[in-house]
Amino acid sequence: NLLVASAERSGFTAPLLGADINANVERIGVAGMAIVDNDAKVLVATPGMPPVEGDLAAIILANRGKRALYDMHIGAGGRATMGFLSPIFALQSDGAPSDQIGMAVGVKEVGDELYPLLEQPGAVNTSAEAVILRDAGASIDYLSPLIDGSAPFSRALAHDTPELAAAFAIDKPGGFALRRDYQNVEVLTIGRAFTAVPWTLMYKIDSTEALAETDSRLATMLTVFLLIIAAVATALIAAWRHGTSLRSSQAPGPMLWDAGCTVALATDCNPGTSYLESMGLVISLAVVQMGLTANQALWAATRGGALSLGLPDRGLLAPGQRADLAIIDAPTPTHIPYRPATNLVWGTIQCGQWAHRS
Repeated sequence: NLLVASAERSGFTAPLLGADINANVERIGVAGMAIVDNDAKVLVATPGMPPVEGDLAAIILANRGKRALYDMHIGAGGRATMGFLSPIFALQSDGAPSDQIGMAVGVKEVGDELYPLLEQPGAVNTSAEAVILRDAGASIDYLSPLIDGSAPFSRALAHDTPELAAAFAIDKPGGFALRRDYQNVEVLTIGRAFTAVPWTLMYKIDSTEALAETDSRLATMLTVFLLIIAAVATALIAAWRHGTSLRSSQAPGPMLWDAGCTVALATDCNPGTSYLESMGLVISLAVVQMGLTANQALWAATRGGALSLGLPDRGLLAPGQRADLAIIDAPTPTHIPYRPATNLVWGTIQCGQWAHRS
């Protein structure tokens, strides 16, 4: 169905855990998507969606009407996992929390996408390392793999450890300093806080290596650091937008059409969220972005819209139909999607009477 297709397209899938045996034993899911109601009860979910309970359910209930993250943790598969939440509002609503009718939830293992972004191809600094940190109050969690071979989430140090590089990166984002890392080695370190997640990215290098040819080393270190944080931030934003915002993502036009759905196109022009008035642009976007053919998009903008509104007596040129027409000044109707910046309407007829003509 559409939810399964969205999960597959966005990477919210993974093999189920456990052997596939012929018994009444439920296999464990580690990634998937679900639509839940306002009480965090699952309405529909993909086969691999983990249970919506515990911390995940609490986050859903605490974030009514707004997007949220289920922060990185070790999931059922023993790997770094995150959840992305986006509210679903009633049609024609103002997007207020009281208008929320449910929430889209996506859970996925993120290590294979996220951790490679911490590596800089071609780097020559043997001791350089980028680490994702999270302030846990009295301690600091190391969320990413470490250069000494430590696995993600396997190391945590007290925040008040003397001269700790991780503590400086969290407490003084943007500053350079000589501190000591988790191996008690003196390092030059810099940190930068993320805005979308409660993490700090720390970049460090052994002082003996960093202070050789100081000016060029520091310039290279800063450049690499900025590239890494930009890449990680971009990956998170992409996962959030494409993984959970089902209403804002582009609908899979051909799949809906082939499944026999009544596809309709409209501008949704309103003073609150959309000032788009051009049906020509909407039809063009349906062709370019949603994958519909020109004829399918034209049908969806006319007959499909009428049927979706429960008006079967219009949207079609046929005897007995209501004569609501737009007369186009173009050789063929396909000029509408191919010329979205041009108003091709020569005249309009409403209920069989001229309403406008050029």
